[in-house]
Amino acid sequence: MIKKMEFRDLVLIVGVTVMWGSNYTVIDISLDGIDPFLLTALRFTFCAFPLVFFIPKPKGVSTFVTIVYGLLFGIGMCWLMNYGMFLGVSAGVTSLLLQFSAFFTVIWGVLLFGEKMTAIQVAGILMALVGLMFIAHVTQGDAESFGLFLVLLGALFWSLCNVLVKRSKVVDYFPLSFGRVCMQHRLYI
Repeated sequence: MIKKMEFRDLVLIVGVTVMWGSNYTVIDISLDGIDPFLLTALRFTFCAFPLVFFIPKPKGVSTFVTIVYGLLFGIGMCWLMNYGMFLGVSAGVTSLLLQFSAFFTVIWGVLLFGEKMTAIQVAGILMALVGLMFIAHVTQGDAESFGLFLVLLGALFWSLCNVLVKRSKVVDYFPLSFGRVCMQHRLYI
């Protein structure tokens, strides 16, 4: 039996989509006047403070894992994404390319955890690769091509965050990634 989607759920889906999409436009505008590294630092700083004083340390997760996660997400994903956009990758293309983290995560699952890929996952990855080749084909220049590479590398780092979470058997995800959660809820400076 197919259950109808409630109106409230539809409004939430559309709201999250609008917030997700507009996030990259705000980043793009911010990069006109702020260095990519500084923008990343400011976003994380204003997301973390004062929350760092109220959110407990993640249970059962070592300080080392917390630091590695922060570096992978903060520098590995966010800074690379910001720098790629600074080099000319549009907000829309950036939002699409970061979704490659899902495909990288599936591949990590197969390589590191012995998971099996379904035919739908293989087809999705192949379709995404065709789309990526199209995007790479229509880029304007070397700086933008390097920017595409950096954003894709950022997506790879995001997938490594997912691997780290799975490997470390995180029970309560929020304390580990509250900076990421803040950014995904678009708390801007």
